[in-house]
Amino acid sequence: MSIWLGRIQRVKTLLAAIAGFWFLSCVAPLIAVWIPLYHWGNLPATTMILPDDASIWADIIRYNPLLRLPEFCAGMLLAKLFQRCPPEWHKRGPWLYLPAGLLIVLVLQWADQIPYPLLHNGLLLPLFAALILGLALGGGWPCQWLSASVLTFLGNASYAMYILHAPIYTWLGLVFRYAFHLQPAGWLWFVAYVCSVIAVASVFFKWMEEPAHRALRSKLNHWIKSVG
Repeated sequence: MSIWLGRIQRVKTLLAAIAGFWFLSCVAPLIAVWIPLYHWGNLPATTMILPDDASIWADIIRYNPLLRLPEFCAGMLLAKLFQRCPPEWHKRGPWLYLPAGLLIVLVLQWADQIPYPLLHNGLLLPLFAALILGLALGGGWPCQWLSASVLTFLGNASYAMYILHAPIYTWLGLVFRYAFHLQPAGWLWFVAYVCSVIAVASVFFKWMEEPAHRALRSKLNHWIKSVG
């Protein structure tokens, strides 16, 4: 798959391929809406907690790696598209990220009218792709602000935040209940949770993830050179 994607060079072909993967990413959610699967497909996208009878199909459609593959491939092609962008596109990112960001906000304003499977599974992929590509191309104060060293570091640590936020939520909730005799709710809980996620993820990224990346990259380069 990666070899085939790497062979795509033309900008129009890259855009067509991204559109194709967007369609594939929406197939399973559309099936969940059209059937609907165990009353899950008709739930609004603003639903915070799925009902107990949502069944295993809800987890399959949301989390199955094979169903997330089209989104992953679209991300790879987006990086390739950025590399193939002509020089005159650079510093013109606002033409992409401003309308894309506005449309995302407008769609989310109507989230209660959109079926849960669609909004949580690829519906906004083209808009987020345009947002990311526009920010990568640069231009305007949002790009300058996001390029600050602190925000760049937090962006690099975002994967650690993603994998650690759930266990931190659980453990911090236990600390609030049994150590401080407080309910995990309100502004105090919110501030403590956000600060804890940022702090723990930053330490994890700096002292575990980055060294692991360097070690793996060194071994991979050494293996590639030995094979070549």
